[in-house]
Amino acid sequence: MKKVVSKYVAVFILAVFLILGVYYVGDKFTGFAVLGQYTNESSCVSSGYAWTNFTNQSCTDIISCVNITVNCEPCLAYEDINGTQGNCTSWSICTSTNQTCTTTQNCTTIITGGQCTGDICDSSHLSLCLDETSCTSPGGGHWYSSVCNSAECASDSNCNSGYECVGGVCTEVEAVVEEVVNETIEEEIIVPVEPPVEIIEPTKLSSSDIPSSSLYDGNFQTVKWTITNTGTLPLYSCNLKFGGDYASWISFNGDNVDINLGGQKEFIFDVSVPDGTNEGSYSSSVSVECAQISESKTFAINVLNEKLGLDILSIERISKGRVRIDYSLRELSGKNQTVEINFSILNSAGQEVSNASANKTIDANLIKEFKIYIPINKSLEGNLTLSALFNSEIYSNSVQEPITLGAPIGGFAIFEGIRTGSIIILVVVVLSLIALLIVIRRIMKKSKDKK
Repeated sequence: MKKVVSKYVAVFILAVFLILGVYYVGDKFTGFAVLGQYTNESSCVSSGYAWTNFTNQSCTDIISCVNITVNCEPCLAYEDINGTQGNCTSWSICTSTNQTCTTTQNCTTIITGGQCTGDICDSSHLSLCLDETSCTSPGGGHWYSSVCNSAECASDSNCNSGYECVGGVCTEVEAVVEEVVNETIEEEIIVPVEPPVEIIEPTKLSSSDIPSSSLYDGNFQTVKWTITNTGTLPLYSCNLKFGGDYASWISFNGDNVDINLGGQKEFIFDVSVPDGTNEGSYSSSVSVECAQISESKTFAINVLNEKLGLDILSIERISKGRVRIDYSLRELSGKNQTVEINFSILNSAGQEVSNASANKTIDANLIKEFKIYIPINKSLEGNLTLSALFNSEIYSNSVQEPITLGAPIGGFAIFEGIRTGSIIILVVVVLSLIALLIVIRRIMKKSKDKK
């Protein structure tokens, strides 16, 4: 109930303010001097305005008065229902107190009764003479400094500055121009130079350079590119696009992302060089394209051809303190090569925990298998990495392969260095020898029994 009463009170107060507002802004719309301020003829006239009596004058938004008797009164200004302001059209020539309206009137305020309207510019109300013509007649004053001044005076004190009383009339005094010679003292004036103001664009981004990639044909490399929003607005729906003759070498599986003010986004993509690509430098381009702005970069892909290949064939822990690596070398340059190979076992933090090295020779265009044994700590187990770095007179490269070391398979140290297949053959041979010995023993025993 209280809420309902409060609503009605608020509506009532709002209505009162609207009525008062319409009443007190009438002078703006109709051009009447001060609507409602002077409510009787004597106060109106004493303030320099004209008082007009009329029985009925109706000025609506846009009306056409035809054969309607109204008072002779000018409609000075209006504002129509569309808010357009301007001067009302004049009434027909006023020759009597009342006349017939035959012209269209554009006014908004409906007025009945007496109303204080218009300005009287005469010697008693010079402040109401607003231009030079109205000032001199009928005001009878003189125009000075955009103000109508009284023409009659008894002394110079009755005249404004720049005028003197001559024969009872304020007369303008001719100005006397005095030349003043000023000494000019030349002084060095140091004007501070303000630093240029940096204009921050609403949408702006910057990007890191993309280093050139060097890789062998048939291999790939992962590339990272960082984009920073340096503007004053967020960037929306940013994604990567690739161009150039070698765009097919690049793969990217990212989704559209937004980058907030001052935010960064690291885009990651792969560059893969097809097998058989000739050595040389190849150029490609990548661009980040957001809804409002884009940025492009070019980068080089340096392709190398392999001259030597190393393949890891097997990795096996053959005892608590030893790991065997079987590998092969592939000669690809057509020349004999002497190769130095360094093997390292790395833990999960990338630290070396064991190593071994070997020097091998391989003839042109051949593939040859080798093995190497790496000593390890007996407690070493888990997920590790095998790294092999190989160098020759004409070529160098490296390979890495994840390994998992568990407990040793078993067996005796005497079998270290023998591959799994060889062990099986050896076991078969040993068992065959044992069986043969048993057969021979039985034959010999039977021979003794016959004797």
